[in-house]
Amino acid sequence: MPNFAQVNIIGHVGKAETFKYGDKEGVKFSVAYSDWRKGKDGNKKPSVWFDVTLFNASDITRLGLAKGVPVFVTARPEMQVWTKDGQENQKLVWIAETVEILKRSDLPAPASAPSAKPVSAAPNYAEDLDDDLPF
Repeated sequence: MPNFAQVNIIGHVGKAETFKYGDKEGVKFSVAYSDWRKGKDGNKKPSVWFDVTLFNASDITRLGLAKGVPVFVTARPEMQVWTKDGQENQKLVWIAETVEILKRSDLPAPASAPSAKPVSAAPNYAEDLDDDLPF
């Protein structure tokens, strides 16, 4: 049985830094998701931060991926493991499949998807699905 894990994130960019691998460019950035509902105590819930890596990022960096920019990200999880001072560490990061820079007017209602065309880091196989589904 095949395994599949994916997340869609709509939020605002925190930090963003480019990196080189070979002759290509990538960008590592964080995205903050804020739940606007209040907790039982009446206080706003804290933001959740996602660490995202986008390979083949020349298009998106040219468009202006910077702090505070609203984005729509589709990503898959990857566990990074490293050893520092004899201690093994792990961190869950998200490898971006698509990143879409949104304008404030493009921000969707919670039940809808963004309307702008995404910048793809990998093929989007969802476009190949048959729309004549029985449900």
